[in-house]
Amino acid sequence: PPKPTLAELQKTAISTDVAAWNAHDAKKLSALYADDAVMASPGMNGMEETKGKAEIEKMFAGLLAGFPDMKLAYTRVFQRGDVLVAEWVASGTNTGEFMGGKATGKKIGFNATSVLWFTDDGKIKREHAYYDQMTISGQLGMGDPKMPTRPVAEVPSGEPKWIGDAENPKAIEAVKNLYASFEKKDQKLFLDTIADDGVHVDYTMPADTKGKDAAKKEFAAMSKSFPDMKMSATNTWGFGDVVVTEYVGTGTFKANMGPIKATNKSGTMHGLDINETKDGKIAKSTSYGSGLEFASQYGLLPKPKAAPADKKAAPAAPADKKAAPAAGGDKKAAPAPAKSEAKPAGSAAAPKK
Repeated sequence: PPKPTLAELQKTAISTDVAAWNAHDAKKLSALYADDAVMASPGMNGMEETKGKAEIEKMFAGLLAGFPDMKLAYTRVFQRGDVLVAEWVASGTNTGEFMGGKATGKKIGFNATSVLWFTDDGKIKREHAYYDQMTISGQLGMGDPKMPTRPVAEVPSGEPKWIGDAENPKAIEAVKNLYASFEKKDQKLFLDTIADDGVHVDYTMPADTKGKDAAKKEFAAMSKSFPDMKMSATNTWGFGDVVVTEYVGTGTFKANMGPIKATNKSGTMHGLDINETKDGKIAKSTSYGSGLEFASQYGLLPKPKAAPADKKAAPAAPADKKAAPAAGGDKKAAPAPAKSEAKPAGSAAAPKK
């Protein structure tokens, strides 16, 4: 029989992935990956990587041990050459130990997306998975109870929609203008790019926003809080009126953003946007990122509690009064600045797909 095309192998991989998740089979899941595959997701230390099929299998096994009833389904898959951009939903109940923590008995359900690069023989060689760990921590009851969390998402039934349309230059131009407006602090350009009834679905936030008034407030808040913000697209794929963009954002947190206090720290964020356009304007923007990465980069995570002192430990040696002062001439060390908490900071990292 003729050798399957790469597109056919990719469709088989997606179907096998869903079946393996729903069968809770970590070995079958890891078999979809090349031996030297790399899976990366934004987290506390930027884009964190899990390297090699064996380590990926361990990660899947740990996740399934914590959520034995985990289910997953894909909703849309964008196909271009050796790359798939796949949106998916996963849910499960935490009835087993996970990441060193005891079972909570609570259910999680979250939206996510993955960029998958394939080898010629249909194995996944690299995956970038984007999801919000803070949402999952909040659903598990591990975050700040005062911070709202998205409701538990339900896994849909049915097959995903496959999209492989040719690139639309007008859609690409609209998305370029969107990112440029933030760097230029050009509110007019931003609003001209957004449809009057445009919707922004940001899965790091508790709810969606709709309309130009809400978009205007979002733009003003971001421009004020991060006056030096830069947005750099690392990958862009166009599929008809839909544009998918992986990006890296940098900026300094200079002004309060709602209840979140500014820290004057600079940071780097990784994310993925799926922008749907109509008549050259953005009608719907879906953003995937990591609230944990944001909180870590900008010093918003609570400081870990110090271990209690051992009363039986030997007393510290007395300080040498003749010792030279510390570099810089300061005889007294400056106290460490206190860190505020922005979003629920769970002790358990979110599962990687």
